[in-house]
Amino acid sequence: MANVDNITQAVRVSMELFRDEMIKQLAEKNINASGRLSASAEDVIIDSEGFVSGTVRANSYWFYRNFGRGPTQNTGSGQLRPKIRQWIDDKGINPKGNISKDELAFLITRKIHREGYEGKAFVSDTTDVVQPEIDKLIADAAFKDLNSQLT
Repeated sequence: MANVDNITQAVRVSMELFRDEMIKQLAEKNINASGRLSASAEDVIIDSEGFVSGTVRANSYWFYRNFGRGPTQNTGSGQLRPKIRQWIDDKGINPKGNISKDELAFLITRKIHREGYEGKAFVSDTTDVVQPEIDKLIADAAFKDLNSQLT
């Protein structure tokens, strides 16, 4: 069995770098009103008999915050409005004039259903920042592991 100790460690460090940069991107882009998205980010390492891989995962709505969404195709499921209402509270938004927070949530939800919204591309930006460092970490680790097997 091949020795991949250095690669395993490099993957662990790479996933930590990615997770930390993703959390930083969320904060810089003001995406994380409640803190739940960044708090949910975790790195997962799969290490099994000479095979190692890693991923960073977060709450399922990361996808929509990153890539956005189009208009609703059919009727909505009703799940969006309570989430928008919570977002209004998380952001500390106080509607102006004679409108309640529930009415504001309705209006925002209706607009999202009609038009969708653009994503914030925080995963792509994270990748752009950390990929060169991750590439070097993995390459150096692979070289060390290969060298240790040849000597």
